[in-house]
Order: sequence, then structure tokens, then C-alpha cells
Amino acid sequence: MAGQSSLTRISARRSDAFRLALSLCLTVVAFRFFLWFFPEIDFVIAGYPVHHLFSGLVLIVLAGIPLILRHGPFPGRSLLVSGFGIGLGMALDEAVYLIATGATNSEYSLPVSLWGAVGAIFLTCLYLALLETVWRGRDHSVRDAPFRSRQNNESP
Repeated sequence: MAGQSSLTRISARRSDAFRLALSLCLTVVAFRFFLWFFPEIDFVIAGYPVHHLFSGLVLIVLAGIPLILRHGPFPGRSLLVSGFGIGLGMALDEAVYLIATGATNSEYSLPVSLWGAVGAIFLTCLYLALLETVWRGRDHSVRDAPFRSRQNNESP
């Protein structure tokens, strides 16, 4: 991050926020569209149905941990942000469905499942927009924080 301007970091964060929201929303639309036409398709491993909630959690872990541990721009960051958004979309899409219905294939297209997914995605995007608005214009670089605090505490 040395030599990188604060404006560049803020622009990258906005790009990440947009990429996350877009991948989240497009994932839900894609799953709803596909499963509307093919409601009886199941992903089964060793006789157990694997809902896309669980596949989404795997993507969240695989993409989220590197994003937390590595700061600033790096090769593959956009892919990881998109992967995190896809996983989050998969998980949120199915959360209300699994809680509020009997979790059968036919219940996936019920209004409670659809509107629950829409509500969960809306609240997530609202939270993302709120954070982006609150943090706008601020540099929240974790790696630079200890260096900045040492600089501020040094006597002239």
C-alpha cells in the first residue's frame, strides 16, 4: 500500500462494494430463475441433499478469509469479492426458505420464501450502502494504523 493514495483506496472500496452487491443480487436472481424452471433438481452428496445455503457458506469461507487477512489491492481481489457475494447470495436466498417452510422443492417458490429472500438481500445491500456512506472519504487501512499511531505519538 506504500505509495498508494487514500483516494485510490477509497475508490477501490467503492468498487468492491458495488461488485459485492451486484454478485449478491445476480446470484439470487439466477438461482430463483433456474429453480423456477427446474424445481426438482437436487444436489445430493452421499444420499444427503445439500442446499445452496451450505454451498454458499463454503464460498463465504473460501473467499472471506483471504479478504480479511490481505489488505489493499492484490491480484485476485475482485474474484474473491465476487465469490464472497455469490456465497452470501446463496446463503441468504435459502435462509428464510429453510426457516419458514418445510424445505421441500415445491415450497422454494412460495411467496414467503421469495419475499424472505428479497427482504434479506435488501437489508444486506442497505447495510452495505450504509457502511459505504459512513466510511466515505475515510481511509480505514488496518495495516497503516499502527504506523500512523506511532507517528502521531512521536515528539518533535
